[in-house]
This record gives sequence, structure tokens and C-alpha cells, in this order.
Amino acid sequence: MTPEAKAAMAHDVEDAIEAPESSYAHPADVVRDSALNLSQKLEILKRWEQSEIDLQRASDEGMEGPPPSRLDDINNALLELDPTNDEASDRGNNLIAKAFIKTKR
Repeated sequence: MTPEAKAAMAHDVEDAIEAPESSYAHPADVVRDSALNLSQKLEILKRWEQSEIDLQRASDEGMEGPPPSRLDDINNALLELDPTNDEASDRGNNLIAKAFIKTKR
């Protein structure tokens, strides 16, 4: 690989980390991206997750509603990369509970 190609690939990874939703259509696309190593995939998915949480929080505080959440898809992708990741599983369960409570209001 040429130095230019390496630099372009590194730049693409940085862009994906900064704005995953602009680089990937679906969290599963991150999992399938063979150009990324495991730590890059996890970092991208965790950044995407935090963005989704921030959007949900803003919506809960009365700000304009976000598009449909991808948190379940993100948690599924994290669990696919690391099935022993109890943290992702717990987050998914907490989100399901929050959604249930929200619909009962």
C-alpha cells in the first residue's frame, strides 16, 4: 500500500470515528468493514452509541425529536464483536425498559 493510500485510509477512519452515521448506513456495516481492526470498530460503535444517547436525551428534554434510534442496532453490533460484553447487553436492557416506561406515560 502506498503512503498516500495509507494516509487516505487513516483519514477515513478518523472521519468514521468522528461521525459514524455519516460514514455507515447501519451499525452492522461497521462490523463487516474489513478495513477496520477490532478496536477501531468498537470505538466507532461506541461513538455512534453516545451520539444516539445524546439525541435521545435532547428529545427527552423537549428538543426537536431525532430520527428513529439505532441504539438497539448498535448494541447488537457491539455484542456481535464481543459476545461477552455485558455492558452492551445491560445498556440494551435498560433502553428497552426506558422505551416501555415512555410508552406508558
